[in-house]
Amino acid sequence: MKSTKAFLAISLAVILAVSFAIPAFPVVADTGVTIQSGGSSPPLVKCMWESTGSTPSEESGDPSHSSYTDPLLIQVAPNPGFQAKTTVNFWAVVMDPAGIGNLGNIYADVYYPTSGITDPGANGALKFEVQLIQIIANGPSSTALSDFNAANAAHLVEINASTPTFAYPIGSSATQIGDIQEELIQGTANLYEGTYYFDNCELAGNYPVVVNAVNKQNMHGTLGDTLQWLPLTSAAFDFDAVNYGQVALGVDKQINGDYTWNTPATGANPATIENTGNTYLQMAVSQNDMGLGSTQVNGVTTWNVYYDARMGDGSSGGFGYGYSSIMTYQPNVTVTLPQVLKLCAVDKIDFSVTVVKDPSTGTNHSYSGTMTLGVVYSAGPAFEGTEYMIGTSPPAAIAP
Repeated sequence: MKSTKAFLAISLAVILAVSFAIPAFPVVADTGVTIQSGGSSPPLVKCMWESTGSTPSEESGDPSHSSYTDPLLIQVAPNPGFQAKTTVNFWAVVMDPAGIGNLGNIYADVYYPTSGITDPGANGALKFEVQLIQIIANGPSSTALSDFNAANAAHLVEINASTPTFAYPIGSSATQIGDIQEELIQGTANLYEGTYYFDNCELAGNYPVVVNAVNKQNMHGTLGDTLQWLPLTSAAFDFDAVNYGQVALGVDKQINGDYTWNTPATGANPATIENTGNTYLQMAVSQNDMGLGSTQVNGVTTWNVYYDARMGDGSSGGFGYGYSSIMTYQPNVTVTLPQVLKLCAVDKIDFSVTVVKDPSTGTNHSYSGTMTLGVVYSAGPAFEGTEYMIGTSPPAAIAP
């Protein structure tokens, strides 16, 4: 009897062990792997876009995204101001056929426009390169997915034609957008982002952008679009009055500007102009007659006063030399000076007045009027002014 109990106990133990070792419904799957040797397939840049500000869907030059019919073009509006900067973000969704871990560096390469740049050596050349960093998050509520969805809803995204189609969510039609969403959720593609600060020392124009994805076998995948750096023509002046002082009839009286920047405007100090936009510009000016009026001779009306103005001292290669660069104009007529101001440049402005006739009797009469200043866009070339690139500043006025 003792031996029988022992046999039953041992048999039970064996049966229990076997029942735990064998699954109730075994599944058999074949497996395989191919070890790469030499080259590999390049990464796939599934999509890319640019944005401004702090969100992935902001487009400062087209806030309503009305130009979405051309997703190859994003419009960036510069901030006004001397050497002012504007944030531009570069985005890309990238995968690699060998696995996401096979990806190396992701860059956004920005090139000079092929036209509109006055330096022939810069046309089409690489302007700068921005490294893109992975947005760390996956899953249905991930930052990467929400960033892509926001940009896609704003019609900013340029999708690579080589991106396959996938139905996501289940039941929707197969689209390339669905493929990107699913890969971001599953973590088989990553979203990358990098930031650069355009500044107003960079000329307005269409800048080609190419995202370059490099894997560990140094294979490159690319996708490109265009960033439109919109033109802003603007200037600042450091004076709000011009005092011609005492003048003699028929004698031209010139009031010289200077290259010193006074901020804020401090009355009739020597006049200076500053380019606060991202285009070349010319200055426009008009003045009234200060109450000096006009005279009629044989039915012809002639003003009793006229004016002159110029930007710079006439020594640049842009327009004449010395006095020949002066622009003469009559009261109440707006003229555009011929000198063209460079980007991020400061220059002086000279004004002069000639009083031909004093309509009042007696001596030492005083007259006053108004001057209106403006600027207009110029395609260049620009020869006037001293440029101050980022990190340098024009000389400032010394307080008395």
